[in-house]
Amino acid sequence: MGVVFKRIDSPYYWLAYKKGGKRVRESSGTKSKTLATEILRRKEAEALIFPQNINNGDLSLEAYVKEFLEWVKVTRRPHTFRSYSSVLRIFIGYLNGAGQDKHLRDMTLKVLEDYKHNRIIKSKTCTVKNHVIILKTFFQRAVEWGYLAQNPAKNLRAIEITDSKPIRYLSEEEYRRFMEVCKSEFSEFYPMFYTFVHTGLRKGELLSLEWSDIDLKNGYIYVRSKEDFRPKGINRNTGRAKERVVPIHEGLKRVLQSIPKDEQKVFKAYDKHRPRRVLIRIAQKAGIEGLTRLHELRHSYATFLLKKGVDIYKIKELLGHSDIRDTMKYVHLPTIHMKDEVKLLEGLDCIADNS
Repeated sequence: MGVVFKRIDSPYYWLAYKKGGKRVRESSGTKSKTLATEILRRKEAEALIFPQNINNGDLSLEAYVKEFLEWVKVTRRPHTFRSYSSVLRIFIGYLNGAGQDKHLRDMTLKVLEDYKHNRIIKSKTCTVKNHVIILKTFFQRAVEWGYLAQNPAKNLRAIEITDSKPIRYLSEEEYRRFMEVCKSEFSEFYPMFYTFVHTGLRKGELLSLEWSDIDLKNGYIYVRSKEDFRPKGINRNTGRAKERVVPIHEGLKRVLQSIPKDEQKVFKAYDKHRPRRVLIRIAQKAGIEGLTRLHELRHSYATFLLKKGVDIYKIKELLGHSDIRDTMKYVHLPTIHMKDEVKLLEGLDCIADNS
């Protein structure tokens, strides 16, 4: 039996268990003993099944889905669990309707390609792309657990997104109007929206911020795991949630210092839909069209940095992206705000006139 224990040099609970006849010690990546115990249970289960089940394709797909989702629930964020559950429910429903056998051994590239084309007819391409990503992970875990010798989704081609909405972000003028209305008519929300635009944090990251995550003296915000929150993405080196440090400027320091420290959380636990409703009301009063999602403030942060000449790889780290391709979408934004840059070409006429 493995054990969960604390170390004086780490804020997290640690795990000790046997794997492959050897004793393993590793961090759980969580400060919650309950969650650490669940992670230990899953680790021990993986260690037991791996040497026994190579090519054990007789396992029913439903049984594997249940086991896989238990693992996702323990090791990934709640949002990820809901997304995986939804996709796998649709996938199983498709197999039922198509009369497909539902064992791991029956899953071939052809079956998965047929499923992909079926979803293209019924869903947006950005949704189908997510299905493909989840199926690749789903079957790769079966390989790593020893249920399959190879991943049938390995060569399942990604989907080219053709129907995604254009990225909406604030121009500098829109930003000023937005903040003026927010400060004068929705002052309770001013610190929150100001922090949104000046850190690029995701909604979950921002609303889970605690005062212990903010170092005002040195000017940093730490995005890290908590008992009720886990950052998006996985650190490829540690296998744990992708934590990061976001620098903050003096203006943001002053805004944060103005917030009463009455609670552990920096921002109030609003109803989950209220910040978005307030965002829309501010945008309407400020005469800003098309600003309807909180995530568009994160887009604004990235585009402001890009326009100020910040390197795209630095923006990637600030945003917490795991893949540079997620950040590169900002490079291809419409060039409507680049008039000043294009004016530089007028200097060519001076050369031509003087020749």
